[in-house]
Amino acid sequence: MTALIRSATSSRGNRVNLIPIHSIPVTVAQLGFLSHDSIIETHQLFHLPLQELTGSNGRLLGDLPDQILAEVLAGARRLLS
Repeated sequence: MTALIRSATSSRGNRVNLIPIHSIPVTVAQLGFLSHDSIIETHQLFHLPLQELTGSNGRLLGDLPDQILAEVLAGARRLLS
C-alpha cells in the first residue's frame, strides 16, 4: 500500500481530476511545507465513511473536515517514519 502527495496541476497547467475516495486536495495554506496546491492519493490506505467523501453538508467532493484531514495526514506521516 502506498500514499503519495502530487501536484494538483498538470504539467500543462490544468487542474488534475480527483479520483473519488482516493484523492484529498490540500492547499499551501493547509500545509505550509508544500510549495503548491497538491493532492494526497490514499490508494485505499485509510478507511473513511462514504458520507465524508460525497460532498454532503455543502462540501465539495473530497473536501474533508479539518479533523479527518488531520487524521489522514497523521497516518501518512506514520508511513514515512
